[in-house]
Amino acid sequence: MNKNWTSALALAGILMAAPALAGCTADAAPEQAQEVSLPEGIPTDFPIATGTPIAAATLGSSGWSTTVTVQDADAQQAALDDLLADGYVPHGSDDGDGAHRIYSLNNGTNSVTLTLRSEDDTYLVDYSFAPMSR
Repeated sequence: MNKNWTSALALAGILMAAPALAGCTADAAPEQAQEVSLPEGIPTDFPIATGTPIAAATLGSSGWSTTVTVQDADAQQAALDDLLADGYVPHGSDDGDGAHRIYSLNNGTNSVTLTLRSEDDTYLVDYSFAPMSR
């Protein structure tokens, strides 16, 4: 496994844990989650899926994480398509079992791990975003 992919996976693991550390627990089903504000410091031009943010965390100046509920699998795909249209290039993916897909992307300046997952009839889009070190 190359160094960039290993670093991206490590970053993804850290950032994906952020919503749990911010008070989002595994005990609350996604359909019962309360709407939250997007994380402070999120770039205003970053393409976020159309839906309801249910978890958010700011990791100081090192990034942020958010989970958005969306209408369906097409809306999940639109979240990925929006990142690609915004200049993010995929550097790795795991299509999993179809109910859980992970993508590692960057635009040369910022790195994003996008997780598309479904639980029962709830469709979720998880973003983990961090500036790339130079």
